[in-house]
Amino acid sequence: MVGILGASGTGLGVAVNQYEPVLAEGSIVGVVPVGGLSPEAATKRVRLWWESERTKKTIFKSSVLSELPPTQRWDHIGLGVDDIESIAQVPLQDFWASSQFRVNLKQPAKTVYPVVFVVADDKVAALSDFVRERQPAKGSARAVWSKGAVVRTPERPGLKLNDEGYRAEIVSAFQESRAIDIPLTEGDKRIPDAELNKIQNSMAAYSTRFSAGNRPRSSNIALAARKINGFVLMPGEKFSFNGVVGPRTLKAGYRIAGVLVQGRLDEGVGGGICQVSTTLYNAALLANLKMIERKNHSSSVPYVPIGRDCAVSYGQLDLVIENTMPHPVAFASSVGAGTIEFRVLGIKVPGQEVTIERSRAQSWSRGVKYEHDPSLPYGRVRLVDKGGTAHKVTTWRVVKVNGKVVKREALGESYYPGAPRLLAKNMRAKPPAAATPATVAPAQNESTPAPSPVDADN
Repeated sequence: MVGILGASGTGLGVAVNQYEPVLAEGSIVGVVPVGGLSPEAATKRVRLWWESERTKKTIFKSSVLSELPPTQRWDHIGLGVDDIESIAQVPLQDFWASSQFRVNLKQPAKTVYPVVFVVADDKVAALSDFVRERQPAKGSARAVWSKGAVVRTPERPGLKLNDEGYRAEIVSAFQESRAIDIPLTEGDKRIPDAELNKIQNSMAAYSTRFSAGNRPRSSNIALAARKINGFVLMPGEKFSFNGVVGPRTLKAGYRIAGVLVQGRLDEGVGGGICQVSTTLYNAALLANLKMIERKNHSSSVPYVPIGRDCAVSYGQLDLVIENTMPHPVAFASSVGAGTIEFRVLGIKVPGQEVTIERSRAQSWSRGVKYEHDPSLPYGRVRLVDKGGTAHKVTTWRVVKVNGKVVKREALGESYYPGAPRLLAKNMRAKPPAAATPATVAPAQNESTPAPSPVDADN
């Protein structure tokens, strides 16, 4: 008997030693039964299952994108299975547990383990690019003045793919046999809604007049004003007129109109835009905003007092304004029949009054200058340009609160060199036998001077 037991024990020991562990009975990975299989065999079974699934196709959906990716196979959009890791999570079963199931014919309890999916980084990046190219147009926050009230439009920020959300969504969509709902997130807003809502009323307004009959100039004024209308400036930010209005070109819609060139009236693309910058400059002054950059014209302009104009020329002269308020402000424009107005919108300071004063104003003539015109007879002159008077003035901003002066600020000295009256005559003509007095040619004989480089959009 002892011998028999000894022999049995020896055989059992050999069986135990030769036993290769298998996965726990009743184990299922996803929908693949793997219980009782070796890890290698179970891994192969999961791999074969995925080979039959990966070629199936899926579709995308989104309520936001203007275009969706085409129908594609699951593996082509980057979904894959890590078969080794999927099996590694299933516990192994020892010899004694296996023997129990064989001897007692006991049905094991089923235990389901999830398939370990992977999503390729390059496919996620490709979808991210797709979203960026086909998202709805972005929209800046705006605040305008309409019917005596502020009207605000919240910012529409850019959208981007929620990468981690997409990785989870693609797995869920596969498991649930449904379309992939592309998860999107909004980018950060430059102007948060809560900040935009702080723009409540009109802080200051200024208007100037122009000739509505001058269609090219009127068109330029309206176009530039529209580009600025509604622009919101956060605390500490700087507004660049040239940066917002952009280059003055025919392609951009600007037309040829009168401009000031070294104190003389000429023509150039975008003529009239200086009236837009000047009107905005004055509104910003009255709103007590900080002026970072401003230059006056080479000659005085008729639509504002001397010392209160602002010359701009793309790439050369700019108007730069800083918002020093603790809240956002917006620039609102309106252009009517011969009138342009700018308002600065924000939070009006109770009891505050801002006025602009001038001191040390001086004016003087630039005299007369002659140029040679061989076509004129002796003693005859022709008016080329009427020129402009020279001026110099210092401008101040005075801020009062409840009638008390709280700030008197020097805005700087404006110097207008003007230009001499320009006449043409024949410098080499010899006097006739009987000389005649020199006279100025009638106005109908005057001609336009040759074009010169533009130094300001008058």
